[in-house]
Amino acid sequence: MDEETEEKTSVLTEPSDSLTYNFGEHTPDAVLEKIGYCNGYILYIFIASSFVWLLNAMPMLSSAFLTDTIGYSNTNLTGTLSIVDEFQLFDNRANLLQWTAGSFLLGNMIGGSLISRLSDKYGRRIMMVFSLFGLGFIGVLSAMATNIYFFIFLRLCQGACFTGSGITNWVLAYESIPKSLRSYTALVFGIQWVIGYCLVAPTVPESFHFLVVKKNFKKVSKWIELAEKSIGRKLNVDISKLMEISDEDSSKNEEKSFISEVFSNKRLAIDTLILAYLWTCDTLVYYGLSLFSTQLAGNNYVNYMLSGLVELPSYIIAPFLLDWWGRRGAVSSMHFLAGAMLVLASFIASASTFRLILWMIAKFAIACVFTSIFAYGSEVFPTTARSFCMGMCAVTARFMGTFAPFTRSLEVVWTSFPLFLFGVLALLASGLTLILPETKHRNLPATASNV
Repeated sequence: MDEETEEKTSVLTEPSDSLTYNFGEHTPDAVLEKIGYCNGYILYIFIASSFVWLLNAMPMLSSAFLTDTIGYSNTNLTGTLSIVDEFQLFDNRANLLQWTAGSFLLGNMIGGSLISRLSDKYGRRIMMVFSLFGLGFIGVLSAMATNIYFFIFLRLCQGACFTGSGITNWVLAYESIPKSLRSYTALVFGIQWVIGYCLVAPTVPESFHFLVVKKNFKKVSKWIELAEKSIGRKLNVDISKLMEISDEDSSKNEEKSFISEVFSNKRLAIDTLILAYLWTCDTLVYYGLSLFSTQLAGNNYVNYMLSGLVELPSYIIAPFLLDWWGRRGAVSSMHFLAGAMLVLASFIASASTFRLILWMIAKFAIACVFTSIFAYGSEVFPTTARSFCMGMCAVTARFMGTFAPFTRSLEVVWTSFPLFLFGVLALLASGLTLILPETKHRNLPATASNV
């Protein structure tokens, strides 16, 4: 037996009296389940990854105030200087205002298609760190922009990094935690989104599922060794067997491109199209409600804060709904609630407090489903194309999302038409969700053939 063979057979195969376990399937999920969600290393990856969403919230939702003109809204606050006043966006230049938000969403589309695909090829971690650096660096440059055209260009670039850091980071965390913890990603990541700050993302390791699929024996061994240190004992894991099964699955799709892998599988193609629509619907409704929250009756600063704070209970409730009702039931129900509230609100007077309440309920529901759809998509798509498929869903959503800032122009047809449109889109999403498979407690598929 040569030195390399000895190393492979000795690493992580020592039996343990208390942790002897028969990995019948020898899948990454079986290993993660045995490590458990209470493991310190697992929890570190989970919590550290969620901090990335802290940073992502600020550049996206700042548009609600960036695009507003100086106003007091019956308060004693001093005026707020917006880009309208800074860049003199009046008269024939007024149409450039909406492009400051639209360009960010257009950048989301570019980043979703490019960075997500690169993360499937080169790894989640490296692309996440690259995107985070770009998000911050470009944000600093945009603060020093001297004209509106350069500002719009920088917002476009920042939007590309936004999708890259958000989706890639989610996939990394989801592939590195056991099934019992996955539904709670909506809670932790959602809370971090509301807080809006980033600290420790560069220290997050590579995704466990990604390393197994890529058959990186050394890094898989190191990954499990670090997890073992948290419990002070060894797991009886045959990594060679783990790699063999992964190799058998991946060889079936070895000659296929990532596009043919997705669309040659009818079930996966249908799921991808439906999830792309759900993502588009959620993007339009979520950002539409967020960006226009300052237009509600009352103090626009208070309304903006309430529009964000109402998301907190949704992130707490979402994990329980995903466990109690399953992924399909929770996503469909929350879409229905959001749609019903928005349709009803469209027939209520705009200055009514009741309309504000319906608005907040709809925002609660759509925030709940927005994070749930990340969990759902992560369980539907295979590891070999997970980041790409989620990225393409984001591309579709961001492309349509570029129209979110412009939906207010539909008020010339009917003042409540934007709300009514959002409601109809959400109700349609509720019905389409029922076509998707239920993925609760199901292992993450390695390739399209496992879907």
